[in-house]
Amino acid sequence: MSVIAFKGVEVELTILGSMLMDDEFFYRCVAELRPEDFANSDYRELFRFMKEKYEKGLLYEQVMVELEESEKLEQTAGLAVEYAIDNRKILNALIEKLIEQSKKRKELEVAKKLSTGEITREEALALLADLERDRSKRGGSVSEVAKRWIEKVEEQQKSDESPGITTGSAEIDSVFTYRNELSLICARPSIGKTITALKLAYNQAKEGIKVLFFSLELTEDEVMARLVSIHTGAPLYKVVYGWLDMKMLVEAASYISELPIYIEPGPLNLPQIKAKIYETKPDIVYIDYVQKVTNHSKEFKSRKDFLDYVSAELLEVAKHYCPIVALAQLNRGARMGRDEPTVENIKETGNFEQDASNILLLHRNLKESPDRLQVKIAKCRVNAANKEVVVDFVNGIPVFTPPGISGNEEYEGEYENIDF
Repeated sequence: MSVIAFKGVEVELTILGSMLMDDEFFYRCVAELRPEDFANSDYRELFRFMKEKYEKGLLYEQVMVELEESEKLEQTAGLAVEYAIDNRKILNALIEKLIEQSKKRKELEVAKKLSTGEITREEALALLADLERDRSKRGGSVSEVAKRWIEKVEEQQKSDESPGITTGSAEIDSVFTYRNELSLICARPSIGKTITALKLAYNQAKEGIKVLFFSLELTEDEVMARLVSIHTGAPLYKVVYGWLDMKMLVEAASYISELPIYIEPGPLNLPQIKAKIYETKPDIVYIDYVQKVTNHSKEFKSRKDFLDYVSAELLEVAKHYCPIVALAQLNRGARMGRDEPTVENIKETGNFEQDASNILLLHRNLKESPDRLQVKIAKCRVNAANKEVVVDFVNGIPVFTPPGISGNEEYEGEYENIDF
């Protein structure tokens, strides 16, 4: 019998009946399916009954005993048993079909709510993306996990690309590259968080990496001016005041416009940020900076509780979609521009320190060596931490070696020979 032959309620009845007759299939279904996957209300209640009993710790045999004692569900269970089959291949396909039917119903519900104005476009995008995330396959026996892991490693080795996404700096790439994880770039005000993140994003975009940059503090014009400064090497104030040759500004803007960089200015709350990520489908996301994320509606007892919530949500998005690099302002435990920061100065950012896989601490001694930027890798889950990269900070721009160029090669910027 082909799976195509099963229509609508037959899929639901066959799954329920087979669960009632087969303990192995029962355990698989209560683990993978949900009550809302069943369109028929009676079948939904039968499945909910079995799943709730299982989640309370009852075994298959105990669930069946309690089911027999439920007069309310007895008739539905009896009908379902008549549809039970003993064909594991077909049953596995029916589970997939039920999930697909459930997903389509939920997509239609979202579309209806959007059309009637019950939800916003951003909320609709977030709901649709959550449907995909919730069904992602993960966990299971060691053999299942190992199989998926080997498949990923094989795909990686077949590719000519290096594992992960370049950080935008060949110096930092020697320690780690970005994977599906949350990373932090932290510094005190005026040290260079934003320009550093933009320089790394600019280098990534030149490699064809699609970047989504959330600017929660600066306007889109201010971000664009910084990108022009990065491209030309000119001091920011000369770009802002228009003190550069107009031809140079136009050429820079034209070049930057071809890069896969998407700028999203604030203010923004977390649902709006998530929705834009799902809509844009970037390779990597920057958020400048996390303390500027606004609260949309939830009530939190403290600022720390809110930041813990933001950190947890961003970590989930990073795990299932793309790497997220969050910029964070350090607390005042470090004297601005003098003391070197430590992870202790991140404490006021909630659980970000704990949730992040990589933490970069930026420092410049504004009195003794303002033209040198220290990038301390304070945390790295795949390599040794406490390594340090020191680069020139010329005209207010960090000079990282772009990806693909070794540290021993000479790198010339776009306007290297111009005296600004």
